[in-house]
Amino acid sequence: LSEIVLHAAEDSVFFCQHFFPKTFRQGSPDFHREIWHILDDPKNRYVNLQVMRGGAKTTILRAYIAKRIAYGLSRTILYIGASEKKAIASIRWIKKEVELNKTFTRIFGLQQGKPWSDADIKILHNTEGHTCTILGMVITGSVRGINIDDYRPDLIVIDDVVGDDNASTEEQRFKIKDLVLGALKESLSPKSETPDAKMVILNTPRDFDDVSVQALKDPQFASARFGCWTKEPEASPIEEQESSWPERWSSETLRGEKNAAIARNSLSIFARENECNLITPETSFFKEEWIKYY
Repeated sequence: LSEIVLHAAEDSVFFCQHFFPKTFRQGSPDFHREIWHILDDPKNRYVNLQVMRGGAKTTILRAYIAKRIAYGLSRTILYIGASEKKAIASIRWIKKEVELNKTFTRIFGLQQGKPWSDADIKILHNTEGHTCTILGMVITGSVRGINIDDYRPDLIVIDDVVGDDNASTEEQRFKIKDLVLGALKESLSPKSETPDAKMVILNTPRDFDDVSVQALKDPQFASARFGCWTKEPEASPIEEQESSWPERWSSETLRGEKNAAIARNSLSIFARENECNLITPETSFFKEEWIKYY
């Protein structure tokens, strides 16, 4: 058991596959290891990751929270979702693992505490002798000044909060950006008190001025972008591009999707959702027959 605990601490992909095999059923692609490397690096206090739609970013965030709890790194966790429903879904996943995953709870000494609601749970860490509180909140709610039992959040997770419902206008996007990079960022426990405190933004970019794109320019953030193609031939012709997660989507499937998007003049949508690459609709490819001469 001690070897498993030590190996899982060093290898987060092994941690996921060993303790949560029902969730991590498929093999993890190389870019998942890159994501975990950034998340686990103690030097990265602020993390900003852009991940393609369907890239398992929410699943990774849930497992990251579980690992922080298991190894006693967090006592107060704030989980921010785009909606209350999404935030509650992630809290329920953690609740289910504590309630039913006996291998996980026995090895790390975890136990259900009180409260134990959909958006507010407390986990007893019997090995470390402390409790861990997880709050699930919506980005548009009252997320300022969180302080639980005299502990400010040592982990703030902001999961795909920019969407069609809450960021369709410039004013809405500015409010989210101001909230995340201002009030939430300042709510994180100070480094002098909690050296391992971390704020993590995972998002599929939506607009040039949304919070994840702006965080790319912030030198305090460790940022990275993970699209559907491997990085080496990413700018190559479509027929040379290779899938970054071939076990889930073959290169042929993705090439077909991209060619279809070009044919219907919606390349900007494919680029945004699958490549995490924002392009203006005006730069989309046009069919020659669409051009009329007068």
